[in-house]
Amino acid sequence: MSRIEEIRQSMDTKLDEWEHTALAIEAQLQSTKEQALSRVESQKKKMSAAAARIQQAIQKSTQIPEQAKQEIKSEIDNLQVQLALGKAEVRDGYQNQKKKIMEGISGIEARIARHEAELDREWEAAITEWIREEIALEAELEAAHIQYEAEKAERRAEFEAKKREITSQINAYRENIADKRQMASDKLGAFEGELSAGMDQIKRAFSNLMSS
Repeated sequence: MSRIEEIRQSMDTKLDEWEHTALAIEAQLQSTKEQALSRVESQKKKMSAAAARIQQAIQKSTQIPEQAKQEIKSEIDNLQVQLALGKAEVRDGYQNQKKKIMEGISGIEARIARHEAELDREWEAAITEWIREEIALEAELEAAHIQYEAEKAERRAEFEAKKREITSQINAYRENIADKRQMASDKLGAFEGELSAGMDQIKRAFSNLMSS
């Protein structure tokens, strides 16, 4: 398993992922389309900064071959172009933008993984930040796409009542995560199934609300 995969599979990372997803869904329930897409743009900027730090750490390395450095730089430059694009006004444009960003992130991670043994401590700190910001960005991208369907859902009389119900569910879930973070890391694994199932339930309720 690569170091990137190890970081992704750690319980701290999983807790961050569940918490970011809950926060993003909660924000989308309370936001207008403009506010929702502004959240995405803000997180894209944070991801861009994390990508710049990764590139800086790699370029400083004396162990990575120059060709590999240039290949990674090229992929990061391409991702930066996608992250710099403005808000997509229609659903298809948004979905296409999201797809290209996530593919760019995956491609960079795959290329970096081939050179993990040649990277130093600065890189490890940079990749940890990268993963944290990528998780937050993916959560915002996944939650915000429903804003393109929200007007249809809002015409239904039961929308507000269901929204309050899901918000209450999210608040309870976030309190549960906060409680679990206080536990020793070796005990957290026992609650992974519970937290994962809880997030799946929230996602289903959110999806059903917006597609009804």
